[in-house]
Amino acid sequence: MARGMNNLQREFETEPVVKYFPETQWLWIDSGKPLGEGETIANGVVVFYGKGDATQAEGIRIEFAEDVLKPFVDAILAKYGMNPAPRREDGKATVPKPL
Repeated sequence: MARGMNNLQREFETEPVVKYFPETQWLWIDSGKPLGEGETIANGVVVFYGKGDATQAEGIRIEFAEDVLKPFVDAILAKYGMNPAPRREDGKATVPKPL
């Protein structure tokens, strides 16, 4: 088992990047590898391919992520008996501040 895990760990030489921009509701996720061209695959969803390897998806940008992903997040939370984050008067979820 340890040998298999070492092989898996070698595949991920760079640290993944996950950023959320509350002002624009953009969620950014990428592998940490150099990115090439991006392609819009749905309204507000752009997939970025690896630089030099256009067959490997290495990043994704989701615009209006809070609105797009809310139904999925709420369903996952409900499955595990948890409540969604409280929402402000303007309808947006509260965003925890980093420590």
